[in-house]
Amino acid sequence: MKKTLRFLTITGAVVMSLLSANKAGAQVTAINANLNDSAANYCSAPATVVGFISYFTVGAPQPLDSITFYVNWGDGSDTTFKKETTTQGGQDLIHTYATAGVYNYSVTLTNTNSVTTTELSQPITLSNACAALNGDVWIDGNNDCIFDLSEQGIIYHAMKITNTTTSTVYYAWIDADGHYTANVPDGYTYDIELSNVPGTLTPSCPNTTGVVTQAVSGGSYTNDFGYECAPGAVDYSVAGYSGGFRPGFDRPQTINAFADNYCATSTATVTLVLDPLLTYTSTSYGPTPTVSGNTLTWTGVTLGQFNSLFSQVWIHTDLAAVLGTYICNTVYITYGGGPDVDLTNDTVEFCGIVANSFDPNDKAVSPSEDAVGTVQDGEMLYYHINFQNTGNDTAYTVVVTDQLDANLNMDMFQLIGASHPVNVTWLEGNLLNFRFENIYLPDSNVNEPLSHGFVDYKIAAKTGLAPGTIINNTAEIYFDFNSAIITNTTLTTIEFPASVTKITNGDLSAKVYPNPANNELTITTEGKNFSAQVYDILGRAVATSVTNTGKAVINTSSLANGMYILTIKANGKEMTTKINVQH
Repeated sequence: MKKTLRFLTITGAVVMSLLSANKAGAQVTAINANLNDSAANYCSAPATVVGFISYFTVGAPQPLDSITFYVNWGDGSDTTFKKETTTQGGQDLIHTYATAGVYNYSVTLTNTNSVTTTELSQPITLSNACAALNGDVWIDGNNDCIFDLSEQGIIYHAMKITNTTTSTVYYAWIDADGHYTANVPDGYTYDIELSNVPGTLTPSCPNTTGVVTQAVSGGSYTNDFGYECAPGAVDYSVAGYSGGFRPGFDRPQTINAFADNYCATSTATVTLVLDPLLTYTSTSYGPTPTVSGNTLTWTGVTLGQFNSLFSQVWIHTDLAAVLGTYICNTVYITYGGGPDVDLTNDTVEFCGIVANSFDPNDKAVSPSEDAVGTVQDGEMLYYHINFQNTGNDTAYTVVVTDQLDANLNMDMFQLIGASHPVNVTWLEGNLLNFRFENIYLPDSNVNEPLSHGFVDYKIAAKTGLAPGTIINNTAEIYFDFNSAIITNTTLTTIEFPASVTKITNGDLSAKVYPNPANNELTITTEGKNFSAQVYDILGRAVATSVTNTGKAVINTSSLANGMYILTIKANGKEMTTKINVQH
């Protein structure tokens, strides 16, 4: 059984009075805590259990206040430690149970002024009441159902394990060696499969369905999964993440490019078009682009499942940028080596707000085409989480927890990059846990360039979401035993109807929706300046729009039902498409 944490997201600031007279009238009056764990089964002892206690205080912490944590592990051992009282915080709880049995542990938090609270864990069972599922997942090049040393594992994906009786779904992480393990409740039957099969692969071993049904009754069960290459079904994609913009200062912008292809690599060109208010200054991570004006180009980029483009560039913002407005950049990819199964993610616009503040521990989503992050129903979303050690000593462990929105499809999760070796755990309630063990991240005062880290993953929005559905995402970052650093909240809005028309002409592309249109038609492009005209079947212009924002809305409420021609002009190029108006 997987270890499960249920995290409580808390925001707040530490406000401490320096006047001793305030202590009696404005002190901590209550502690609200949440013990993040769940009932868990372990198939053998010893077993190491990981939990997390988060809390927030009611009232004002005073100077020299501390919270004493007392953990009774339920096996005759206990742990006591203290931390400075803050308005919110948290602490890892790790313990190894040596012998079989059923255990409950308790955590008591007591403030200096004797305010206290106690949280109890759920049962932890060490016995043969569970079964261990494991196996290898790889590309079986010679189709012999044996994972040879020369063959490649399908790594950093998830195995989906479904209880056929209760419909409970478990996810097991496929590690860097192509191996997965999972402990599940005993006495049931499970369907085991790769949760998201890359488009270039087809199942070949132990069967061609890719699903194994396994009944468990104690012990360990091995099920290996081999896949064959199916060349041609490649998805090229790009992502861009903004670190925001500050007039007169430099800020990071991160560019990624991918080819979801386990079977071969191909060469691509990635182009970033900056807003006129922005100027390239330097590259801090990854390959350096060729710069021509406000266009940055990475040529000869090798892409495949194990070759992606990760480049972080620093961009200067002009003093003319207005605080509170959004600035958007566009990144697109051109490539050779076969067709692309999804053209919609070849061009992405990503935006950031102009502000005077900046936090190096942040989260971004791509695409983010405007202030509300409009995307299509079912679209793949790319998330980038930055962290930086700005303390005064080396960080030995960094943990990033990410509570995924219920409108995201867990089956489509895939880790696509990290700055350091990381272990990923799927937890109940759509919670992801990224643990950087022994990261030895220096503080920024000692080594600023090496004080940074990041994690990147992709996951799709669920299909069938109604226009206007909001997808929020916030991460919590823990440096060793310090309180959580809570990132900004990313915002994605399902606004594109299913009837989106994508048209391209070289490096110029546009989205047109809805088609058919009722009262209005929306056009977005990767550039800011374009004009759009609607013509009737006689060639007469019936509607026109000119914009410098990258988005135009044409009122079609007065147009008669029927077919029209839409023409879009930008940068000396022209695109046309048919649209229908239906009231």
